[in-house]
Amino acid sequence: MVFILSAVKFVVVDILGSIIYFPIWWYTRGTKQAAGLIFRNISNAEKALAIGILFRYFFKPMYADYTKSGRAISLVVRFVHLLVMLAVLALVTLANLLLLVGWLVLLPATIYIVFLNSQGL
Repeated sequence: MVFILSAVKFVVVDILGSIIYFPIWWYTRGTKQAAGLIFRNISNAEKALAIGILFRYFFKPMYADYTKSGRAISLVVRFVHLLVMLAVLALVTLANLLLLVGWLVLLPATIYIVFLNSQGL
């Protein structure tokens, strides 16, 4: 008798509880973990592209060339470099935010597709 009760408890509490809890987890802790991963990816991309360093040394002449032409060339080169790096960071950010939106849409889309496919049975 104890075996039957433990089997019923396993089916009702553990399996059905997990099935019911899954969507709650998906939109609470799961989304928090996914968002944390995405924001870490964006932060790592910013560090890898060294945008903070580019801003810090924006007005310093390259190669210690303090002539007027050296300063002008350095400013133009750093400006173009900064624009390119900001564009790359914007693309990385957009791709990561699309992944987050995909995470949020994936569960309802999956349930909808399963529902549509079950109509043909």
